[in-house]
Amino acid sequence: MHKRIGQHWYNAHTRGYSWRLSKALIGLDSVEDVGYRVLAKVRGKDAAHLMERQLIAELAPDLNTDTREIAE
Repeated sequence: MHKRIGQHWYNAHTRGYSWRLSKALIGLDSVEDVGYRVLAKVRGKDAAHLMERQLIAELAPDLNTDTREIAE
C-alpha cells in the first residue's frame, strides 16, 4: 500500500498528472498526510483489479473513479 501511495504521490508532484487523486495529493504537505484504509485483501493482480472495479461500483468514491474494463 505504501508503495502504491508513493507512486501516486510521485505522479502528482513530479509528472503533473491532472487526475482527481493527483489534484487532491497536491494539496497535502507530505506523503505521510495521505489517509487510507484496506477494504479487501486478494491475491494476484487480476483479482485485485476485479475487486477494485467492484468496490468502485459499490462505493462510488470521489477520487478513484477509474471504471475501465479489465482485458482478459
